Amino acid sequence: MLIYRDAAYLRAAPGDVPQVASDEPVRRGFKAALSIAELPEGAVVATSSTRRRAQLLAQNPGLKVPDIRGNVLTRMQKLADKAELDATVLALAGISRLNYGVTPESHLRGESVPDGCWRRCSIPK
Repeated sequence: MLIYRDAAYLRAAPGDVPQVASDEPVRRGFKAALSIAELPEGAVVATSSTRRRAQLLAQNPGLKVPDIRGNVLTRMQKLADKAELDATVLALAGISRLNYGVTPESHLRGESVPDGCWRRCSIPK
């Protein structure tokens, strides 16, 4: 499951979004229903899986795919807090086990999910 920041959320609620220092990268958001192929060159999509890293790069060779560690909530919080991360890929099974859901608008919802997170299921199994 590809999880990334919602561009409309970032524009609509600038006071609620954590601010970054001027020397840090700008926090980017993307449109709803974004595919991996549509991510811009140089976008940073973190994952802990070697297989998912290969799948991401096969769909979009211009991505940067660093390693990310921590439990599901920690990884989502890193995405929300770290401007240098544009997206992350998490296992759908792990998301489901934790009772997270997806709204009809593709917002990821559940206890402690950072606001403004979108998801897109476009990683092959």
